[in-house]
Amino acid sequence: MRQDSLTTTMLTQTLRIGGRSRLEEALDAVGMSNVKLLQPADMDNVIEMLDKLVAPDSLVNDLLVTVARVAAERFPDEPHILRRVLSNVYILRFVNPLLISYMSGNLMNQQLAKAVQAAANVAAAASPRLEDVTVGSQCLRALFERLRAAAATAGEPEAPVKPSCPKHAETRCCDWMAIICHLLHYAMTSREGAPQVDPILFQLINAHKSSYS
Repeated sequence: MRQDSLTTTMLTQTLRIGGRSRLEEALDAVGMSNVKLLQPADMDNVIEMLDKLVAPDSLVNDLLVTVARVAAERFPDEPHILRRVLSNVYILRFVNPLLISYMSGNLMNQQLAKAVQAAANVAAAASPRLEDVTVGSQCLRALFERLRAAAATAGEPEAPVKPSCPKHAETRCCDWMAIICHLLHYAMTSREGAPQVDPILFQLINAHKSSYS
């Protein structure tokens, strides 16, 4: 997961579509871009934001549960490797580049990104040292375990449930449509020899993906 490939690029792009604006809004709300001296409480607040970003009904959650399920199938008896995969995908590929970009010009950006990465490393460890455990690492550990549990039950059949909020369901369908259109647009505009597409269809694809670029 540390190397770039078509799969990891699509993972990163989809995470950005589903979570970037929400995380930036949360960081704005606490004035994180203006922090002059990083305190432990600041890092704990950021990690709490990262935990809330993976809400059960969110696109980010759906993606990470899928990642956890694939990792669990490959490493069924090694939960710490599953946590490391989640850490690499969520923290290394999505969160830290966003934090550095969001706080560009602030000397604390690298420090915050390193602190979050350190907490994620402890959270993913098979047997973390007690002196390394922090509030933030415990929060991330709980997040990774929650995703692992969700992945374990993701394939089980569920009884039909009547949507409690049709408007919410419609919004999520639109979000997934935007993701698909974004990836289609990326494929058609970034490769040589890409197939020709009817201009009207291309306009529709561009319109659906525009707000998520």
